[in-house]
Amino acid sequence: MNYKLKTVGAETLLSTPMSKTMFIVDGLIPQGVNVLSGASKIGKSWLMLWLGLQVSQGLPVWGMKTQQCDVLYLSLEDTHRRIKDRLYNLTDRHFAVMCGLIGGGLEEEIIDFLNEHTDTKLVIIDTLQKVRDSKGSAGKAGMYGNDYDDISSIKRIADEHNIAIILVHHL
Repeated sequence: MNYKLKTVGAETLLSTPMSKTMFIVDGLIPQGVNVLSGASKIGKSWLMLWLGLQVSQGLPVWGMKTQQCDVLYLSLEDTHRRIKDRLYNLTDRHFAVMCGLIGGGLEEEIIDFLNEHTDTKLVIIDTLQKVRDSKGSAGKAGMYGNDYDDISSIKRIADEHNIAIILVHHL
């Protein structure tokens, strides 16, 4: 077995052309995985719905430019009726109130959606707990290990598709 580290020199790294990091909201939400955490019932879902609408219309968020794109919002603690009511209050975005779990179909569902809707650059998963296996998994190193494994699975999708994913999580 080869245990040698694969390294890259600083000069090589600096001279290698790389694309610039894409921001959905300038200086605030980059491509990759982002986590929004807070106590229950403080408005995280309202904020994510508003953010998704702003981005999908190319409107600024708190004075910061957005990259207009399609948005997939997995609003997993809501019903279609509740989302509709909220949309009226906020006055061709994509909403879902059910999906698979991490390791149980979610990744494939998101990838299939991204392949069908190629202008999608932002996915909001509200909440992380709703897409996790509530029974946990044997062999993981406690709560941190569970978080790390689950978020890494979602991060792979963001990295491979050059998109931003926001995970909403309760404290």
